Amino acid sequence: LLAFIVLWSVALNETIPPFQQIGYFLAVLVILALQSFWLLPQLDIRAKAVISGLPVKPSHLHLYFIIAETLKLCGLVASGIFLFKQP
Repeated sequence: LLAFIVLWSVALNETIPPFQQIGYFLAVLVILALQSFWLLPQLDIRAKAVISGLPVKPSHLHLYFIIAETLKLCGLVASGIFLFKQP
């Protein structure tokens, strides 16, 4: 949906967004895809195991999720800054 909005705004303005803005946007999409298809399912499996009372090995999945969220936030802020800097 967000990609459609960006493409629609480009079509209406008849200008191409700066490469940096597209780069930040794509980085956010990649991070979102990694979270949705890898991290969150793995964390869900671990949560179900803990709820069931099964022992779980220590992992760094929560740390990876926090890092991904931080990078995603930075990418969105940077993309927004570039969006407002455009004339």
